[in-house]
Amino acid sequence: MKSFMLILILLCSQSLAFAQKPGTKRVDIKYIQPPSIPVSDDVKTYYVEVRNSDGGIELNIENQQNQIVLEGFERAVVLEEADLHIRYDLQRTYYERGEMKKEQRKRKEKDQEVAYNVWFWTTTAKVSIGYEVKDIVNDKFLDSHAGESFKKSKTSDEYTSYSKADDARDEYKNVARGLAAQTFSEEIKKFNTKINDKFGFPKRNFNVPIARGKGKKHDYSDLEGAFEEFSAAIAIYNESGLTDEVIEKVNNCITVWEAAIQEHAPGDKKARISDKNIGHINNNVATAYFVLQDWDNFTKYLDVASAEKGQATHISYARELVADLKNRIEINK
Repeated sequence: MKSFMLILILLCSQSLAFAQKPGTKRVDIKYIQPPSIPVSDDVKTYYVEVRNSDGGIELNIENQQNQIVLEGFERAVVLEEADLHIRYDLQRTYYERGEMKKEQRKRKEKDQEVAYNVWFWTTTAKVSIGYEVKDIVNDKFLDSHAGESFKKSKTSDEYTSYSKADDARDEYKNVARGLAAQTFSEEIKKFNTKINDKFGFPKRNFNVPIARGKGKKHDYSDLEGAFEEFSAAIAIYNESGLTDEVIEKVNNCITVWEAAIQEHAPGDKKARISDKNIGHINNNVATAYFVLQDWDNFTKYLDVASAEKGQATHISYARELVADLKNRIEINK
């Protein structure tokens, strides 16, 4: 029996020694997302105006205005210098002091379960917000909403007597004002994301696994070198876009990865490029064509990569991202 186990362990260790792993490391690609609704080419600047028409809560208007940044455009200091006017308005706040509630709780006392009552209530704040995005140069509204309501609630602490709970409930307005201010701050951030998705040129991040090769029986210096060159190319791309230097470096990587793909030996677990890592190397090439915006080749190599295990989530996301990006690029031509 011991001899059998020893042989089994030896066989497993030999199998692991020959196993070729993709040895992936993730790279962040910062790309510019074009708008889904292009503005006129003569719109270059924008002005942000945040209003507190209700006045029921205190807002730091300057801080709130700084929450809105339309990427790809220059911010104007005054409305008269702007081509685009973005207005965001806190129109009204509403407060609700919920009814007192009584519930029974249980606790352990000297190994016995004891029942007791607690009182509490829920405070709710509602805010009504309106906004407009106007193309001043061409005198037209790009987006607007007369007034949309948002609410946030908070349950009080629990009190062991009605009188204590009722006394504390008198402070509900202060709690509600805090909830209203918090809601406004959260919604203005969502609004900023929304208008950038529609009209801006925000920089997005595509986090991608790049295979370098891993295994004791083979030399993967070519894949490791390609990874280093690709990382250097992406560092330049993230700062300066698709320069000639980036294109040259990325094409060098494609040459290395395509040569490795030609070595693939299907079914041979001991091969340098085996079924274990071929899909990941195809994904490398697909990623390179993403940077070069060669969508046909991106799809070609991603289709091969998708046939391999372990990349389903990444590949599904990559397909959706590129489908959206291609559509946006087409719209902006």
